[in-house]
Amino acid sequence: ALNEERYPNFVLSNLRAVDNTELQEHLVKFEKADVFKKYKFGVLLVKEGQTRDDEFFANQSGSERYNEFLEVLGEKIELKGWKKYAGGLDTEGFSTGTHSVYRPYFSLGSKYEIMFHISTMLPFYEDDLQHVERKRHLGNDVVNIIFNDSSKPFDPASVITNFIHTYIVVSVDEESTKEKGEMHYRVEIANQTQVPKYNPPLRNPPIFSREELKEWLPSKLINAERAAFLAPAIRFKLTGTRKQLLADIFQEFG
Repeated sequence: ALNEERYPNFVLSNLRAVDNTELQEHLVKFEKADVFKKYKFGVLLVKEGQTRDDEFFANQSGSERYNEFLEVLGEKIELKGWKKYAGGLDTEGFSTGTHSVYRPYFSLGSKYEIMFHISTMLPFYEDDLQHVERKRHLGNDVVNIIFNDSSKPFDPASVITNFIHTYIVVSVDEESTKEKGEMHYRVEIANQTQVPKYNPPLRNPPIFSREELKEWLPSKLINAERAAFLAPAIRFKLTGTRKQLLADIFQEFG
């Protein structure tokens, strides 16, 4: 029964039982709409001497250390004919490039799928000074990884965007790499002020071996996106989407 004191604006005479199993299925789908198991994250390369996003997005290839970092992220896959999660990339033609990087991730009994939008693997057009195709993907990813292959710190303000809420900046830690004889990475994180804190915490000092980063980074990326969804700008959009889904259900079964 409806609690009239708690819901004074509801008129009981307007409520009726719906004997339709499809309604239950639609409501289950509605509730599952907020349970994300598939994620897409951008990867942007910054080279020595580059300070503007038009320079970042113009990079067509990277150094050996950049390529090695992509191997840390996941498996390089061929897009044409790809049957698993594609993150909006074209798997029938070559409109979004020929390859990308994919990572299945298992945590607490759940399986997640991650597709990375690698800027250097997306199509490059000489006459497109705005790099629209590349920005269309990375600019719509809530979380972006910056591989800073430069000796200067990365400035989040150098990328013009209204949607990216978190940058996870990765660079080679020269001292640890030299000392231990294998690649080590330094990680820094920049969030918009409205993004709440999220786990796992960043260790101090924030230095990771290849294997450590491979295990730690997916969890940080996923939780970064979940936290960003609580920021007002994104939460407002999600609320609007949920309202529309409910309206559609009411229209069909009301």
